[in-house]
Amino acid sequence: MSTRFLSDGAQVTRAAKHLIENHGSRAAAVATKRAVHLYDYGEHTGADRWRKIADFVRAIEVGNGVAKRQPVTTP
Repeated sequence: MSTRFLSDGAQVTRAAKHLIENHGSRAAAVATKRAVHLYDYGEHTGADRWRKIADFVRAIEVGNGVAKRQPVTTP
């Protein structure tokens, strides 16, 4: 399935779920690390996306329902 047809929120959701499946409890840390590396290399847009993914992973892990009620959007 091509991600070019998915909304930004759907892409973030999909990435977060894949990270959780592949990295378990370290998923948020993996996303945060990717964000830091991208930011360090000047890729601020990509870093922002990975920070959103990390936030979404944390919301899913906490189970507070934020992920279900509020779509993730990008500016």
